[in-house]
Amino acid sequence: VLYQGWISGERNIGTLVQAAASFPEDTYLVLIGYGEYEKTLQAMVEGQPWQHKVRFLGRIEPEDILAFTAGADLGVIPYLPIDLNHRLCSPNKFFEYVQSGVPVVAHDLPFFRDMAQQYGVVVVGDLATASGMAQTLTTLLAQGDRLGMMRQACAHAAQILNWEVESCKLLEAYSLLSTAPYER
Repeated sequence: VLYQGWISGERNIGTLVQAAASFPEDTYLVLIGYGEYEKTLQAMVEGQPWQHKVRFLGRIEPEDILAFTAGADLGVIPYLPIDLNHRLCSPNKFFEYVQSGVPVVAHDLPFFRDMAQQYGVVVVGDLATASGMAQTLTTLLAQGDRLGMMRQACAHAAQILNWEVESCKLLEAYSLLSTAPYER
């Protein structure tokens, strides 16, 4: 189970780390990233009987991160709707997971719900509590066939959800702006 990105308290990563206590013995949480909150998470894990299930890799160079990402069975985006930014986010890590063929688990937020319905690459659940998060993750990990279908869905979605496609949309929007009549 992988989390990658900025490590800060408002991203609900503490709940993800606590959920690792309930992971099956062969399941590990890997955190890639950095931030002051990493020290808090490390202290949370230290001395726990499940501390071997949580691994902190720190900062990984941008050109290397996708190779690490591709090794995960699941990518987690544990954000909760604590403000408008978190409620309506479409974070880069989502696209990195999909481009790497890694199914995603996220809290039931509008963007992720839409991606689940459109592409089948996300399972949304209640990630507000460690027990809810652990249940969502371990249930999906136990469904090998479903994970396989989600990986195939990622391969399909990666053909659509990429910069080459999105840049055309952006350029089209710019061209509409440049040809629009200017009024004072």
